[in-house]
Amino acid sequence: MSPFLATGDELSVKEAAAKELFLGDIIVYKRGGEFVVHRFISLKQSKDAVQYIEAKADNYLSFDDPVAGSLLLGRVVGIRRKGRQIDLNRNRWRFFSRIIGRLSFLEAGIFENMARVKRIYFKGMKIDLKRAYRILRLIKGPKFLLSRLFLRYA
Repeated sequence: MSPFLATGDELSVKEAAAKELFLGDIIVYKRGGEFVVHRFISLKQSKDAVQYIEAKADNYLSFDDPVAGSLLLGRVVGIRRKGRQIDLNRNRWRFFSRIIGRLSFLEAGIFENMARVKRIYFKGMKIDLKRAYRILRLIKGPKFLLSRLFLRYA
């Protein structure tokens, strides 16, 4: 989750159900005996009514494999960094997380489409792969900048 989270940060996690999560929330879940901290993107439901969470690390281009909602441990509500407590429930941090979540969703969507086809059609516009990579860089730049600002002012 770098650069939003830094090495040495201590996380406060509040238990949460999958349906209580919003785009951009930082979540903790268990996968293969390890704790994973990633950004919540969406909630999917299978035909047999099992809920799956789509999550993504800020520095990865694609989504993680879907995770069963039952493996969710909770939502990160606070970060302790260098002796200072950051409350992620405050409106400005929630708004900030939503923006990064939306940018991450766009980034992963473009990347996954690029992997499938050589040309992307977006609202009737033909976009070749070179343009798609430029768009990815345009998305990644502000996302990185927002995360760096968070580190500076947090």
